[in-house]
Amino acid sequence: MGPRTRLVRLLFIVFMLPGMFFTLLITMTSQDVSVRASAATPSELTDSQVTKARVIHSKVTLVSIPGLSFLELQPHYLENMPHLQALIADGAIGAMNIRAPERGLEDTYLSISSSAPASTFSTQQAWRQDERTEAGTIQEQYARYQGDLAGSHELIIPDYTSMKQANSHMGSRGEIGSFGKALQDNKIQTYVYGDLRQAPFMLMDDRGLVEHGLVGKRLTIADPYKASGVTTNYEKLLTLWQASRSPGVIVLELGNLLRLYEEQQRYDPDIFERSKVEVLREIDNFIGILSRGLQPTDQLWIFSPWVNPEAWTSKWMFSPLLMLNSDVGKVSNKGVNGEQLLYSPSTHRQGIVAMYDLAPTILRQFNLEQPVEMVGMPLQAVSAENAMPQLMLMNKEAAQVYKLRPQLLYPFVIYQIIVLLISLLLVLLQWSNSYRIMALPLYSLLISPFTMLLMGWLVRLGWSSQELVVFFILFLFTSAWIATRFHVYGSLIVICALTVILLFIDGFTGNLAMRSSVLGYDPMFGARYYGVGNEYMGVWIGAAILGVAGSMYYWRESKLAVVGSGLLFLGILYYMASPVWGTNAGGALTAGAAFGIAWLRLFSKRMRLQIQWGKLLMWIMIFVGMALVGLWLLNAGFRASSETDSHIGRAMDALFAGNFDLIRGVIWRKLAMNIHLIGVSVWSKALLASLLVMAVLLLKPAGLFRRWQEAHGSLMHGLSANASGAIVALIVNDSGIVAAATMMVFVAIPMLLIRLQELRTTTETESVYSIGHTP
Repeated sequence: MGPRTRLVRLLFIVFMLPGMFFTLLITMTSQDVSVRASAATPSELTDSQVTKARVIHSKVTLVSIPGLSFLELQPHYLENMPHLQALIADGAIGAMNIRAPERGLEDTYLSISSSAPASTFSTQQAWRQDERTEAGTIQEQYARYQGDLAGSHELIIPDYTSMKQANSHMGSRGEIGSFGKALQDNKIQTYVYGDLRQAPFMLMDDRGLVEHGLVGKRLTIADPYKASGVTTNYEKLLTLWQASRSPGVIVLELGNLLRLYEEQQRYDPDIFERSKVEVLREIDNFIGILSRGLQPTDQLWIFSPWVNPEAWTSKWMFSPLLMLNSDVGKVSNKGVNGEQLLYSPSTHRQGIVAMYDLAPTILRQFNLEQPVEMVGMPLQAVSAENAMPQLMLMNKEAAQVYKLRPQLLYPFVIYQIIVLLISLLLVLLQWSNSYRIMALPLYSLLISPFTMLLMGWLVRLGWSSQELVVFFILFLFTSAWIATRFHVYGSLIVICALTVILLFIDGFTGNLAMRSSVLGYDPMFGARYYGVGNEYMGVWIGAAILGVAGSMYYWRESKLAVVGSGLLFLGILYYMASPVWGTNAGGALTAGAAFGIAWLRLFSKRMRLQIQWGKLLMWIMIFVGMALVGLWLLNAGFRASSETDSHIGRAMDALFAGNFDLIRGVIWRKLAMNIHLIGVSVWSKALLASLLVMAVLLLKPAGLFRRWQEAHGSLMHGLSANASGAIVALIVNDSGIVAAATMMVFVAIPMLLIRLQELRTTTETESVYSIGHTP
């Protein structure tokens, strides 16, 4: 046995260790799967769990401040808002994702009402029933479109039906108006008071009606020195709020900050800044008076349904959400100065919540059952030291990654497409020097996911965007150059091993790097908050299979290889399926199919032979079915040990309960997302480039595939398993294009490297010997 062979065997053992270690942890985590690195200690979460005998709040008041962002909660602004500053210290605060299907505060209100993505039209507004427009009285318009108005509801959305139809065509899971209907059906009074006309979307019922309210100009006072010549009538708002009855939910909308930003371009910058501070002081004074009027069982929420253009441009797109005097998340020991952060089971992130969580949380306060259509989950609060600095740092890091992603990731994907196509062209031209030219860029594509994950830790260390770009370029191409110094098999094994090990390390430490990686989460967009994203799901599966398949050439029939590979595959599969680790149902199904096919083809003598497509499809379906059963069992265990459902568990509940409309909606949204991404995403072009490479190399020259099966049998089995997994990923994931594209990198690039290496030699025999055997 030569030294190089011993080195590769040693690397293979190291490659398998994470899977073996992770499998041993399964028995440890199964006893208490609720103890996840969810940013709160077990004792805190226990104290903040929902109790059976919950206090029913007399009033839940929500103060909506359109235009407010975390930029206005920086110290130099907060010093002008002493009441809000005190409430932050006494309450629980979080950064709320308000990304709706369309950009606008009306969509945020409607999405809160639905506890699911929902969209409206900017022309749709709410009116008092005694108001009139050019089309007639509001009562007449409602009767024209929806039928006779029943009851004494004061606020009406006349064209509610068109709003409902638009959302049904979107395939939205949520039912608009479900929040308001649940409140009204259970005799919880609903009130909306504000000087704008969109807030009623938040509390309307399933007919487009709100019981009590006043909106528009009737809640403003003429003031020639304020934006639009009017200002909010705070005194009248306070009087209406005091007159509201219990139990009730009241929304108070303050429009001064929004009106100011709508006219920002007309202001001198210094005058605008002084006007902004004045508006913030007025809002703070109103909040102070409001908070002093709360009863012991009342609850006060302060939030923003839309951040201002300055925050949007700076990518500080999280909205502040503050909850005061609440039994949500009562903890035994608060943080420094009694500070608390909001925590959502929807995000599994301390300090980050989703707007879909608001309605379920309020329903919980009144002991009301959450409608099955709602995707949000009730909020909790956990103690935190330096809550506001934590949120500010979180905003800064998320904004940096959000701005860096289009500057770095998208150009890199285009670079990937160019490299693949040029390499394919050189293969077709059979240019003997092509390997020397293309090996470095091809290896750089394989090393890029590893590099981008490393960058996530550097973001958390405070590196600037410029420093990150320099690091990316230098590390990527230096590593790629080192890879070109070794034989193809050895370089592939090392790259894949390092990628798999780093993903395990990051997973064990709470996905800290993935949270801040340009190839990782996008919490501002609401794409993913925790677990394994589809990008790295494809990378993890692809790298694991390619690394094992490449190692099999040296390891061959060893029993350790059989067991080690199985444990590695099971470890990754368990991580992805677990509701407290990877939480990626599509990833679990993809891993089940890809790992199953890879293991069979590598270690079953019968499956090593070329099999028919029908039989391969049968095995894929078997492995997907087994993974689905595993998902159900894991989520059943999770529910048995935790009071909080995972989103996967709730989807399975709907399936077993026969709620096929809900399941059809999920399937439709996944298909619609993939169809949309095919047309607009750069990842679809990357996937097509990889598929083109694979197709051409398998067909030209004739007989090449058969020769590769003989010379590189194990590697070819791995590549076929990755290709099968990419197809499954495309079908079962809502952004399957991304997962399939990252997986196919681990198919197309090895094929190109092998073919380009072959072109360096004068005979086929010499080329096979040069990369397939140890000298």
